[in-house]
Amino acid sequence: MCAVDRTRHRAHIAGTLSYTRNPLAYAGLVTGWLLHFRGRNFFDGTNEAAIRTYRRLSTDQLLEVLRRDTPRAVPPGWSRPLPLMGVASLPKYATFGHLADVVLPRDCFMHRYDIGRATGVYVPRDPTDADVVAQVVRDLGLAWTGPAFVLRLSGTGVGEWQVRAGTPDDAALVTLDSVDYLRHLSGRAVSPDLFAGTPESVRGQLRDARVLIAAHASAVHSPALVEQMARAGPLLT
Repeated sequence: MCAVDRTRHRAHIAGTLSYTRNPLAYAGLVTGWLLHFRGRNFFDGTNEAAIRTYRRLSTDQLLEVLRRDTPRAVPPGWSRPLPLMGVASLPKYATFGHLADVVLPRDCFMHRYDIGRATGVYVPRDPTDADVVAQVVRDLGLAWTGPAFVLRLSGTGVGEWQVRAGTPDDAALVTLDSVDYLRHLSGRAVSPDLFAGTPESVRGQLRDARVLIAAHASAVHSPALVEQMARAGPLLT
């Protein structure tokens, strides 16, 4: 990943932090979409508008914005029940609180590892990683229709989950790296050997499974899964 692409990622996150703490700022992004990126879909267009606002900053200036705004990126209470009206293919009853609590943390989680993998820089584990991983596994379980199995994830957010209630004692054991599997669930490219060691009884569905990671990607996921996730809300608060 070149320096320009890293700047785009950081500018994207800076824009996310801005409208998370001030939802009214989103109106400015919508205006930017309409003026400059009308050919893009809603969410990609507003992302591009956010990037346009911040990408001219130097690296040091942009990092300072991230340091300043990250601790303040908490939506005000009045904004949490605001409906999103189905933007970015989210269910029409999804709220701004759901976007802030569930979708955006996942998006930031994946961007951290995208940049780390592309640049070869080690990404330190963060305590919030476990929350993100657990939420994604929960959503996988909500939509799972295959045989019961035990999912054991290593790396950041390490843990073990029984997928499907009443998992039998002889259920298949699946062991994967958490970041690799979340990358796969998000639709990102992963090693073709990722599932080489998984039991055949669940391999096909594990390979085909997708979970909502970022709102702009939701159109490729099961509508039933997206609706279940929005109704369930955040796993941990």
